[in-house]
Amino acid sequence: MKKIFVFVLMAAATISAQTKWKIDNSHSNINFTVAHLIISEVTGTFKEFSGTVESAKEDFSDMKLDIAIKAN
Repeated sequence: MKKIFVFVLMAAATISAQTKWKIDNSHSNINFTVAHLIISEVTGTFKEFSGTVESAKEDFSDMKLDIAIKAN
């Protein structure tokens, strides 16, 4: 059984609306880890992606995350 974990690091974002931010690709990355035969883990990264984050509340409890990843 393989498990894929995707982590998004949003080191910087550009504000495009009052409560909507666009992910800045030059300051962000998306990585994944796959468990292989429960012995080891293989890690990788996606180079082409885009996305936005929206929230009306300061604590992000109503956050909407939209991410598109180009995977070959």
